[in-house]
Amino acid sequence: MVAGVILGVLAPRLSSAQTRLQLAAVHATVVFVLESVVFALVGLALPDLIAGLADTDQRWLMPALVIAAVLMGVRVAWALPLSAFGHWRHVGAQRPVWQVPAVISWAGARGVVPLGAALSIPLVDAAGRALPHRDLVVVLPTAVIAVSLVVQGFTLAPLVRWVDLAVPAADATQEYALARLRVAVPR
Repeated sequence: MVAGVILGVLAPRLSSAQTRLQLAAVHATVVFVLESVVFALVGLALPDLIAGLADTDQRWLMPALVIAAVLMGVRVAWALPLSAFGHWRHVGAQRPVWQVPAVISWAGARGVVPLGAALSIPLVDAAGRALPHRDLVVVLPTAVIAVSLVVQGFTLAPLVRWVDLAVPAADATQEYALARLRVAVPR
């Protein structure tokens, strides 16, 4: 861990801008491939898991919807007050801006981490017996991720436009070029 911190601090001096840009691209590609493999494996197993749950009369759809709603609500309930507190602490008594925390709290789609955690649960216990409800534990995060991606994914752009945070395309292109230039120039 210490070596990682040291290399992170010294990386701009130890490597060229071109190398750092290539490393960032490779890192993004590796993460994308690994996440795709996890989602593909779950996608292949999901029909059998759901059929198994139906055979044992285990309900999964309503609990998944409730969990997704609770997660979205908790994220909004925590993000807005914490942002207001941080704004008050650093800026003073001025009225905090609510638009950015609202978008950030709504952009919190679930990803591969909960799914990986569910998949890490062993198939059998120490005695060799199948773990009860393991299929349910794998199906629930998958359904919550799907609900989160669909609901939050389709409503995020309208929310950004509604709170008037949308950036014109020309400005976004200019900011992206400036960011790449700053990454390319070592400090």
